[in-house]
Amino acid sequence: MVLEATAAARDASTNMAYDSHLHSYLDFVNAHQLNIEPTPKNLARFVCYMSNFVKPSTAETYLSGITTRLRYTYPNVKDARHSDLVRDALAGSKRLKGVPIKRKLPLTTAHLRQIIQAHSDTSDIDDRLFVAITVIGFFGLLRLGEMTDPNDIRLINRKKTIRRDSLSITADELSFILPASKTDKFFAGNEVRLRKSTAAFCPVDAMKAYLSLRDQNFADSPWLWVTSHGYPPSRKWYMYRFRQFFGPDFGGHSLRAGGATFLARNGVAWDLIQALGLLQLRGNNENCHYRCTMPLASGTSSGSGGPLGAANQLLPRPLPKNGLDLKRLGAAFFFSHPNKRNDPKQVVPSLTYQLATHCPPYKALITSRLSDDPQLLTKAIPVQFKKLIIEPFSELQQRGLVNSEKPFVIILDGLDECEGDRPEAHLKHTFARIPICNPEELAIDKECRTGVERYLISGLSELQVKYDIDSSWPPVEKVNAMTESGDGHFIFAAVTLGFIGDEEYGSPVERLNTLIVFLDDVERDGTLNPLAKLDALYMHILAEIPDKIFPTTWRILAHFIFARKVVPSYTENFSQFLYDSAQVLCNFINVDQSTFYSALRKLHSVIADYLVDANRSGRFAVEEKRALVDITKSLFHCHEVDAAHFHTQDGPWDDRSHDHAALPGLKWTSGLDVKSLSSNIAEFGTDRSWYACMQVGPDPDLLSYVFQLDMRHLYIDLTSWCLFVNQCYKKDLLGDFCRTEPSEEFDALLLDRLKMMTNQEPAEPASFPLTWFEDSRHRFRDYVLMGYGPNSSIPKLLPITSSLEDA
Repeated sequence: MVLEATAAARDASTNMAYDSHLHSYLDFVNAHQLNIEPTPKNLARFVCYMSNFVKPSTAETYLSGITTRLRYTYPNVKDARHSDLVRDALAGSKRLKGVPIKRKLPLTTAHLRQIIQAHSDTSDIDDRLFVAITVIGFFGLLRLGEMTDPNDIRLINRKKTIRRDSLSITADELSFILPASKTDKFFAGNEVRLRKSTAAFCPVDAMKAYLSLRDQNFADSPWLWVTSHGYPPSRKWYMYRFRQFFGPDFGGHSLRAGGATFLARNGVAWDLIQALGLLQLRGNNENCHYRCTMPLASGTSSGSGGPLGAANQLLPRPLPKNGLDLKRLGAAFFFSHPNKRNDPKQVVPSLTYQLATHCPPYKALITSRLSDDPQLLTKAIPVQFKKLIIEPFSELQQRGLVNSEKPFVIILDGLDECEGDRPEAHLKHTFARIPICNPEELAIDKECRTGVERYLISGLSELQVKYDIDSSWPPVEKVNAMTESGDGHFIFAAVTLGFIGDEEYGSPVERLNTLIVFLDDVERDGTLNPLAKLDALYMHILAEIPDKIFPTTWRILAHFIFARKVVPSYTENFSQFLYDSAQVLCNFINVDQSTFYSALRKLHSVIADYLVDANRSGRFAVEEKRALVDITKSLFHCHEVDAAHFHTQDGPWDDRSHDHAALPGLKWTSGLDVKSLSSNIAEFGTDRSWYACMQVGPDPDLLSYVFQLDMRHLYIDLTSWCLFVNQCYKKDLLGDFCRTEPSEEFDALLLDRLKMMTNQEPAEPASFPLTWFEDSRHRFRDYVLMGYGPNSSIPKLLPITSSLEDA
């Protein structure tokens, strides 16, 4: 009981740090054959030695852990720690080895606005949770660790988790109890109170938006902050989302620092800010009940149309006569389903921002309007369009601040890729009712067909010159046949030119003849629609790929189309490195350069929308479930290679650094930063393997692969792993892969090893379904056996080491 009480005197994370400090000291004295006694001389030597590897200020913190851990065994350790010799060693090391302190930059209200705008139309609970934590942390001067779980599950203490029933929220303010903090070690509880603001980044509004989804989905959860999985977010969960907006100069402390800076700039005395951040009663002083205002930020709003090159394939054609001056292009938005730019709610904010950059009077007016009514961007799309575009330009025109003789042109394209019902009729009706707008629909007409014909002739002429073909080629009748089949669709022209100019065949004359025969056959079969003809051409192109090569082709396409699916939405950019180059993707899927090009040589312009629709692509379809299984296998392959070569000393829950040598067996490395590539692949495989398993579920093909893995050194993402194991358990597919009773001699060896780790204290078999991810602080040591034979491991939850004797 005494050991338990003394261990509880400090936080679990502090105990772990102190254990690490002590182990460093013990390693030092053993390596240098010194007596273990912490004399002034030994501690001074330790400080000088460690300052070669860590900052002297860090070495100084090590002394605290050593002193605490050894004070009962060596009562004079405190005196040794504060001796002149040790103090001089520290001072000298700081002068010789010290480096300037680099603090993380504070967030600003402009940053808050950026985050809120990026999630303004979301109905995802994780998005709203991220926004709420950011805004509440900023204005409540909270530490990130006070709102999230530690990454190490052994450090989770639910006594510190903010409870839902402590929250009180009205139309004007919110308050909740912070159970513990660095300055409240005995759980007296601190009240955090924030008042409503009229600005877009109002903490009360952010909390209400989150609560509407939280209470709808997880009304029975006792915790205030809950992710889509139903459990409190970890620090890692938050920082993944945070990194989508901010670079390494910002960190978790930027929330608290940003709030303090904001208060200081608004005239709050520094001593009061310190009191708000450090004393037990946060926010009880009237001076902290502020209302926030902020002009329109100048950064790009979420959902910006982006560069014109990002649009779907659109044949350039003359603009309306009153828009020929390209300097009058006011804004453009190109819907694109593959690029996830298909949300109609993004259109008006994007157009508003783009117009503001081109028209200063409009920018000034719209800034004022949004400051007066920050909720404009959350209203219905017709209301947004009226209030943010139509009315402002009507007012500017009446005041003579814009030239009606030189109107702005707004281009909307790809409406068929807009999410939900096709909006053409609605948009036509809307624009037709606007007096100051002169809409012109860029439909496929004679002008467009002529443009496509010119594009075809130009492309064929280039092939004629490249291959030194007779000047009479291509025959006019065949060009006419291609033009009529395409009926003004630029995508049809692009694909057919790719088919004719295939360098592997090197015979445009023969390929053109083949194409014309193919199109005639398709029409005889009754296929007249140009897009249906295009599908038939895609099928023909894919059929030309040899059967022995197509499986590799399929894998490449599957990874390219679906790799983003194996990461949560808030970490989508985490997989972006796979799309940086063909080399990166090849190394991830373990394919060499020649195999890669052989597999893709015949594809030309076959599009993803065709491939993922089995009704169109038939036996060549890249079906999502099958693709995700293959991607998950790639993740585990990278994870297993990394674990076996560089992490044999790490436990299944330990955070892993990938700042090590390159992974062995990379297939295509010329011209690349191999170490950086290796680190990205290793991190992606390590962090996303079990999450991908959970996404796919207990698929037989995947289970067959996973059950054969070497489990001894794999990292385990606790929540995803538990959920995957539970999925398999509920379908009775676990077999002996995860078990609590020993079934072979290797299991007995693992259990013997577990007893050694626990000093022969009892360990309890876990029960299924697993609940470790709900609360890891169990009274007993829980374990399961996972894997087969010598490749088995024994994931377990153990109490935090509390003393030198326990270590």
